[in-house]
Amino acid sequence: MNTRDLAYFAALTRLKSYTAVAHEFHVSQPTITYAVRRLEAELDVQLIQRDQSHRQLELTAAGAQFAVHCQRIITELQIVQREIAALKTPQIKMGLPPIIGNYFFPHLAPKLVAENLLSRLQLDESGSARLLKSLEAGALDLAMLGSLEPLTAPDLDAALLATHHYRILVSHDHPLAKKKEVAFKELQDEPFLLLNEGFMHPQAFQTLCNLNHIQPHIMLQTSDIDLIKQLVSQNAGISFLTETALTPHDDLVALPLSDPEQPLFLISIAKRHDHLLTPEQKKLAALFKDSF
Repeated sequence: MNTRDLAYFAALTRLKSYTAVAHEFHVSQPTITYAVRRLEAELDVQLIQRDQSHRQLELTAAGAQFAVHCQRIITELQIVQREIAALKTPQIKMGLPPIIGNYFFPHLAPKLVAENLLSRLQLDESGSARLLKSLEAGALDLAMLGSLEPLTAPDLDAALLATHHYRILVSHDHPLAKKKEVAFKELQDEPFLLLNEGFMHPQAFQTLCNLNHIQPHIMLQTSDIDLIKQLVSQNAGISFLTETALTPHDDLVALPLSDPEQPLFLISIAKRHDHLLTPEQKKLAALFKDSF
């Protein structure tokens, strides 16, 4: 089966037009027609409705089923191409959320230098939610990920390394700063400064909102953790961050939640199940695991 024919068919199911597909691939329209016919001959089934009364291209039941598998095959081929290309270079593509990286990377860096791995790292520093999608798409070899639940997807191999708690951050001038802990329901009228949807924090925050049947005002959402800390220190609002994000240099008050039921921040290292680690990648994964 010609992989180019699969690409044509996938585009045809998306664009619903032979002309549009031909234009996208810079080929003639008959090229697309012959590709569909070759696929139909290979599968011994009709994929496209040929009833001229239909103004728009329609798939048969078999065509719709094949379209699902066709896209999976193309995705797998793209991943294979990226992985084989990666074997030709010494670079290791690793996802590292800023929160997790700032927490343990400084004391891990000397070990990476000693093992000649630091210079090989090609880091993608995004939130865990975005990194998980990149890992699943084959754009990363390994990823450190934060999650609310253990990572149990069948296409992932993940090892849980640590479990951290979420904290309420306030300035030293805030009335809550005198407390030893706080219940989330007490925060209904507080303005929150939160990380955006690329991180796990919005999901954890909403979980607490649902458990307590409240919806505090979110004044700002950003991917800039330092900005959030600066605004909190100026008493511009309060924040909700995992203890992983806190450092000894933060001039803030971090209050534990007294809620008996609350989300946790799970830290894992993960790879795709079908990705075979190179010796260097195995060494890197082992160093990250040993750092916890």
